[in-house]
Amino acid sequence: MDSPEALKNKGYESFGEHFFNEGVRKGVERERERNEAEKEALDAKRADYLRSIGVSEENIATMLALK
Repeated sequence: MDSPEALKNKGYESFGEHFFNEGVRKGVERERERNEAEKEALDAKRADYLRSIGVSEENIATMLALK
């Protein structure tokens, strides 16, 4: 962990601001990962539904590629 002086030399206004910004960055990354997981789950549900009504794998792959 950087000291307050080292952080100040890097251009941060304060030691606290550095950790606030790190928290925001990590929160954004977690939100992005959660969104990606939700999209993948939704794609899987769509593909399962299309299979259940008899849509070919080729058409399902095309639908997922175009989405």
